[in-house]
Amino acid sequence: MSAVDNVTEALANTSIAPVAPTGDNNVTGGQPINAAENEAVIASATEGRRLYIGNLAYATSEGTLKEFFTGYSIETTSIPTNPRTSRPVGYAFVDLTTAEEAQKAIDALNGKDILDRKVSVQLARKPETAAEKAEAAASGGEGV
Repeated sequence: MSAVDNVTEALANTSIAPVAPTGDNNVTGGQPINAAENEAVIASATEGRRLYIGNLAYATSEGTLKEFFTGYSIETTSIPTNPRTSRPVGYAFVDLTTAEEAQKAIDALNGKDILDRKVSVQLARKPETAAEKAEAAASGGEGV
């Protein structure tokens, strides 16, 4: 096996896990999270309770998110950061208590402003494992 093959194989089994900031409502407490292996994240996404909030300003905090979701029962919030810079990546996840409440939040909050930016609020996809991403890439899928 050549050096290129060795590196390719090693990278196929590697993933960068976002680091969530420490917060009162953050179950990860600042530790690296691997969403595809976190049972709570998988359950929340599968049940339709996990929301993806996109186009966030980098200055958005968990407090700002909680304020934006006032009136909804939040279980957890997570604002992933770039592990190299510790800077937020511009999106977040919010887990609500029920799928019905999540749909109401999408209907009411999608396109609204947080810190002068129109945000996208939608159901989060179920996270893929590294193996699923590699399989999709090998079969010609986009793996996104």
